[in-house]
Amino acid sequence: RRHWRSCVHPEGALYFYHTERHIFTDCDIRRTKNYKSIDSCYTNITTLAAQYKIVLPNDVIEIVLELKPGRDEATRQKQCMYYLVDKSKRMLFWLHPFNPKDMYGNVKGVKEQTHIKRKEVMNGNRFHCELYPYNRVFEQDLFYELRGVIVHANAEKVTSDTSLAPFETDELAKMMDIVNVLEDKILGAIGQKNDHLMCVIYLARFMRMFTRVHFFNFHGQLGARLDVDQSIYETARERSRTSVVLRIVNWIFFGAPAVHSEGLQRLWVDRTVNQPRWKAFVANVNNEWAGFTIYSTVMLAVDVSFLAVPGVETSSPTSNPPPVSVVATYMSILCTIGSLVASVILTSQSQRTGYGSAADTVSFLEGLTSTLIGIDHLAIMYSVPYGLLLWSMVFFIVALFDVIFTSTYRNTLIIIGVGCFVILVFVLWPIWGGKER
Repeated sequence: RRHWRSCVHPEGALYFYHTERHIFTDCDIRRTKNYKSIDSCYTNITTLAAQYKIVLPNDVIEIVLELKPGRDEATRQKQCMYYLVDKSKRMLFWLHPFNPKDMYGNVKGVKEQTHIKRKEVMNGNRFHCELYPYNRVFEQDLFYELRGVIVHANAEKVTSDTSLAPFETDELAKMMDIVNVLEDKILGAIGQKNDHLMCVIYLARFMRMFTRVHFFNFHGQLGARLDVDQSIYETARERSRTSVVLRIVNWIFFGAPAVHSEGLQRLWVDRTVNQPRWKAFVANVNNEWAGFTIYSTVMLAVDVSFLAVPGVETSSPTSNPPPVSVVATYMSILCTIGSLVASVILTSQSQRTGYGSAADTVSFLEGLTSTLIGIDHLAIMYSVPYGLLLWSMVFFIVALFDVIFTSTYRNTLIIIGVGCFVILVFVLWPIWGGKER
């Protein structure tokens, strides 16, 4: 196994590097079968590269080889997967026809070569450096570019509510601390091959994350996304359209679905999500549901106590028909229990799905919004605790009024009527103020 060197990634993975041919592989070349397969694959690649006037090996191009599980059905031989890296251009390339669309994720409309090359393919190069940090050369311009990107993201996060930065402010501050710690090692080793593997990994990883975000936001392209809630493919009017189902349920649940739909539309933009904003949204709705749980418990106690008031419930439980106040109180109890159960279920679900990785969040949102009504499905679901709690209050008010206005005392009716009118004015006042905003 001449010229092969075993390397250990700082995270623990074992990989191998050929110092003459500049080959990286995760395949265990200590096994004869794997060694012969990798060597045969390299020979085929050099032959194919010669047709494009690419001479291998050379110091500019690195090759990554990997054996595909299983065997080819026709030849019954191991299949080899590969990619090549041009270190001078910081780009990945292939010798066979390759469709990069699988690398785009949910991003549509990627047509410009500058968008593909400068962002996504260069992002693959940074992932390559992160996976195989051995024998790397630090470049001063790359280091300063990364530091500038982090400083810009930090400043944008502080000064803008619609920042595109994929990290929280404290996370960006920690990233800046790491870069500052590595600065002496990086600048002291510029242009030299070094063993500072940690420096290479974090430098490449940070750049990969930011480059990926730039690709999603069409950075440097016409029509680039400048705000996190800005859609590239739809106008504001097109995005504000809601389904008939939401408009109907919106009346039933006192406008709550429309509020949640508006908030979710600012989060779920072009089938992508900004993780810090999503976590803030989940934390907000969790606090909201926790409050509804308390209100529901109070309403349940009030309803049960109200039934115990003399004269509210008839002495005979089989009386037909039961008083309106009793039926309304029963409905209030059912709505209260529904709100309480819905709050507990939604809180439990959000704890499992709301604080995962960005990929988990996207998968969760895609699964819930793949229905005919799209994001409105999630908006209605999140509105259930609020809507049922308000209905429990409405039914309780109906029961209370039924008891009050069955009184035959005129003075009592006048005083209660005036009091209800005044209270109604003050209740409607904040509702009117909210609509004005």
